[in-house]
Amino acid sequence: MLDFKPICTDMLAECKELLRDTDVRLCDYAPGCISIWGRYFDMRGCIEGSMFFSVLRQSDGADSYALPVGRGSFDDALDAIEKDARERNVPLRFCCIPEEYVGRIRERFGEPVKIVFDGMWSDYLYPYENFCGYKGKALHGQKNHVNRFMREHPDYKFIPMDTGNIFRAREFMLINRPSFDKDEELAEAELRNLDCIFDVFDALKLSGGMLCADNRVLGFTIGEALGDTLHIHVEKALTDFPGAYQMLAMSYAEYMKNDSLRFINRQDDAGDEGLRKSKQNYKPCRMLDKYQMYYK
Repeated sequence: MLDFKPICTDMLAECKELLRDTDVRLCDYAPGCISIWGRYFDMRGCIEGSMFFSVLRQSDGADSYALPVGRGSFDDALDAIEKDARERNVPLRFCCIPEEYVGRIRERFGEPVKIVFDGMWSDYLYPYENFCGYKGKALHGQKNHVNRFMREHPDYKFIPMDTGNIFRAREFMLINRPSFDKDEELAEAELRNLDCIFDVFDALKLSGGMLCADNRVLGFTIGEALGDTLHIHVEKALTDFPGAYQMLAMSYAEYMKNDSLRFINRQDDAGDEGLRKSKQNYKPCRMLDKYQMYYK
C-alpha cells in the first residue's frame, strides 16, 4: 500500500529533484503550484521507486490518483497504483492526466467507464520567445502596453527576488490585497494560500522578481523552471499602472531565459472570462488539456 501523507516542504523538494528533466508540462505537477493548491484539494503524496505519487480529494468526496511522475518506471508506478486501490478497496480513478498519457493508461487498464474533460482547467502554453520583447504583429498590443509603461515610468526596475528581499512582495500583498479580491472561490483560495509559496521559496529554489517604479513595488511574480518549461505560479500587479502586467511578464521571462527553456506555462483560466481573454492575448501555441478517467 502506498504511504500517502499530507504534502510537506521536504516532500516537495525531493519531488522537484525527480522532475528536473520531466516531459510533463502541466502546472499541477510543479512543486511551487502544489505548495499553493495542495491543501485546497486535500492533496496527499509519497515518493517510492524514484516516483512521486499523489491523490486528490474530488468534489464527490472520493480520491483520485494523479499521474505518477519522476525518474522511475511509469509502468511499475501504474502497477503500484492498481495494487493500492485494490488494497484500499476504492475505485481506480485518475485526475489531472495530460492528453499524451491518456493512451498509456488505456493501454494498461483498458477503456475507462467514464472520461471527463473540462476546458476551464486547461493550461495555456506559450513559445518562450513570445515574452521576450513581444515581437511581431500578433503581440503588437502587448508591446504597446510595455512602451506606455516605460514612457510613463522611466525609472522602472525589475528586481530579482531572493530570500533577502522577498519580504517586500509579502508587504505588497498585505497592503494591496483588496485590489485582488474577487467573488470567485478559486481566486479567493489563491489569495488565502499565497503565504505558502513565500514560505517554500528558498527550500524549493523558486525564482521571481518585483517590478518597481516611483519608489514602490508595483507587482511581483514567482515561478520555477522544470524540464523545458517555465511555470508562472504567481503574477500580481496594480492595474492602476497600465502596462505593469505586460512589463512584469516580459521582464521575468528575459531574466530567466536560457537555452534549455522552450515554453512558458501560465496555468488555466478557471473559467474566468477576463482571465481567458488576457491569456489569449499572449497567443498560446497549445492548450494543455487535463482528463479524469474512471474505472470500476
